[in-house]
Amino acid sequence: MGNIAEMNFRVWDIINKRMMKWEKVMDLPAWEIFPGTPEQRAYTVLRSTGKLDSNGQEVFEGDIIENFNGFRMRIRFGTYWAWCPLDERYMDSVGFYAEAPGLPPMPIGSIETYGKVIGNTFESPELMGD
Repeated sequence: MGNIAEMNFRVWDIINKRMMKWEKVMDLPAWEIFPGTPEQRAYTVLRSTGKLDSNGQEVFEGDIIENFNGFRMRIRFGTYWAWCPLDERYMDSVGFYAEAPGLPPMPIGSIETYGKVIGNTFESPELMGD
């Protein structure tokens, strides 16, 4: 997969508490998927990182990955601070990042070389101690 030409999504059904493929909701009216306020929301749309884990599984926002030493990280999308060695300072970055207790947010890099998906924050939040 590596660099994908099209974006892939999956959807967390908040009401029925189940993960679904994007195809299950893509024909719904936009206001049902993206309502005006968060409390009206029935679905959480999750983006694919465009990367695979060490087992060849596609990695999505909200996934929990574990590296080969057993260290667990949550995959997020948004703005985060990342170290820029050229400027020797932290700078705003936007995109996918890994979050772990006690560590600053980290760019995800080549997940296939260091980790595997073991769950996600919706179906198995206990994997991150939530």
